[in-house]
Amino acid sequence: MNLIFFTQVGGFLKPFAWVMGEILNAIYKLCSFVGVANIALCIVIFTIVVKMLMLPLTIKQQKFSKVSAKMNPELQELQKKYANADRKNQAVMAKMQQEQQEIYRKYGSSPFGGCLPLLVTLPILFALYRVIYAIPAYVNDVNAMYKSVSDSFINEYENVQEFDYMDALEEFCKKNNITTRTDKEDAKNNTDRMIDIFSMFDEEKWGNFQNGEQFLDKENNPDDDYKNWNAMVATPEYKQIIAGQSGKIEEILNVNSLFGSFNILNSPGFHFPEILLPILAALLQFLQGRISMSVTKSEEKKKSDDPMSSSMKTMNTVMPIMSGFICVMLPIGVGIYWVANSVVTILQQLAINHHLNKIDIDEMIRQNAEKKREKYEKMGVISNQNNTSNIAKSSTKTISNMKTSEIKTKTPVVSKEAREEVANAEKGSVSSIANILKERNKEK
Repeated sequence: MNLIFFTQVGGFLKPFAWVMGEILNAIYKLCSFVGVANIALCIVIFTIVVKMLMLPLTIKQQKFSKVSAKMNPELQELQKKYANADRKNQAVMAKMQQEQQEIYRKYGSSPFGGCLPLLVTLPILFALYRVIYAIPAYVNDVNAMYKSVSDSFINEYENVQEFDYMDALEEFCKKNNITTRTDKEDAKNNTDRMIDIFSMFDEEKWGNFQNGEQFLDKENNPDDDYKNWNAMVATPEYKQIIAGQSGKIEEILNVNSLFGSFNILNSPGFHFPEILLPILAALLQFLQGRISMSVTKSEEKKKSDDPMSSSMKTMNTVMPIMSGFICVMLPIGVGIYWVANSVVTILQQLAINHHLNKIDIDEMIRQNAEKKREKYEKMGVISNQNNTSNIAKSSTKTISNMKTSEIKTKTPVVSKEAREEVANAEKGSVSSIANILKERNKEK
């Protein structure tokens, strides 16, 4: 079963798509009011509005990246320290996890600190693409244009017995290499089905549809594989419908045009000047990646042999190239969105970087650690006696000072009391582990 793109998206994406659809519809109405109704322009404005609404999440993500840049060296030292540890030894693993949590607590962060903005952003992005691909489903005025054309065929051919007009439309799509996005059985009604198909017509396909030529076989006879289409275009009503709807079809072509010359439903291919759009999309995405990495440069001196750093550099080089090739095959409208998105993201990133450079990173970490401590206290995980400042004073020096013999793979040196404490803690909860730490602090 193919996905239904004309009808508004359902499932968990529905509320996200509905909100963005309302925004896009309002933008189109505003553009129509000032006399510049154009979907390409609406996509650009739509992208700016959505990016501005997501700005708080973007700032939060960048703050996390800046803190992570300063925290990662200590995490890397911890990983090296336990690189040869026996992973089956619960006492050693509990010790490693405890030290890891202390590092996160010291910086007021968590292993999942950067995931929340991403979890919120992803549904928005998925829904956004669905809205852009199904503009007639969300923009009322555009829907009315397509509906006028589809209703004219339905009203004329609904009760005709000689041929099936929906099958005729399917045969036209087959002949013109149009992959339909919904099956005939999936559509709620023929109007939805026809609008879904018409919304995939670029300028060339609309021209072929208006010409209404019969499809012939090798002997120049009507091809039996397209008998419904041939029967429909042979009726005098077909030419009358096309003539009556020529104004609406022209209007559809105009709102889908870029600079009045390029239809946004066309693929750029490798033709000039359309190819400039994929090239621009790739270059802007590359620049976007370089600027986004600069947020951590002042806090993290990455080594040349750092696999994570090397992977990021490779990804920031390969992904723009891949995006450029993908953009060549996708409709121009998608390329417009990518270009607009990259431009807005770059401007936002430059502003965020300028703002973060004025912030004292150590003060931000102290505030984060204090907030995290208060949160844990409310949850009952730590008490007021568990001094966060003592944890904050720990560093990679403390980590490296631990004897190597304590974490050897075969013979880890762990006291009997420690093993008993860990075993008891495993039977309890997080708060029980915190109580063990609390008692140790009291003994000291």
